[in-house]
Amino acid sequence: MARRRSRSRSSRKKPGNRRNRIIVIAIAIIAVMAWLNYHSSGNGDAPVALLEAGHPTYARSLDDAWPEFESDPAGAVAADFDTANYYVVLDGSGSMEDQRCSGNVSKMEAAKEALLTFARQFPPGANLGLAVFDGSGLSERLPLGPLDFGSLTGEVRAIQADGGTPLQNALALGYQALTAQGRRQLGYGEYHLVVVTDGEANEGQDPSPVVAQILTRSPVVI
Repeated sequence: MARRRSRSRSSRKKPGNRRNRIIVIAIAIIAVMAWLNYHSSGNGDAPVALLEAGHPTYARSLDDAWPEFESDPAGAVAADFDTANYYVVLDGSGSMEDQRCSGNVSKMEAAKEALLTFARQFPPGANLGLAVFDGSGLSERLPLGPLDFGSLTGEVRAIQADGGTPLQNALALGYQALTAQGRRQLGYGEYHLVVVTDGEANEGQDPSPVVAQILTRSPVVI
């Protein structure tokens, strides 16, 4: 009789098990409905491609449209989705030779030292990129990637202030680099566009349209 009572008690379904099954089923239904809603809205191509390519970790919020994915979103996926990214646009135009800044040094020298001081306090593991416009024109001097302080110092020290101020093109270049990194990180992480400039843009180089696009369509912080 004791054994029968023991078997009878062990064969009963515990209320906690039933409750756990209900919770699991509810979560599964919610997940499937969310995926179907995302896929039917026309935004599902990116996660589908990532899953097919062996990247099942795609889990961005359904209403986040940045960054827009290209035809092959799984082509280059970052190892760490949570990385912070800082892209610096540094003004090396002729007006940066003005000496009326920080005592006896030029605005260019003051900006260089400020940027290197910023880099010395850089968050561990974050990415940094650098674009400069100077006498050599506008170009990317360091691609967005892990900070190499030696390379950054060399590029910054080599800047010779001269030329104009193509701010619109410079900001667009920085935003393009951050957006490309956003695709690699599937939209996760932090994105900062750091602009160091002293004056007005060239004619036709008003940065306002690019700034408006960044502020309204992306999580990039200027």
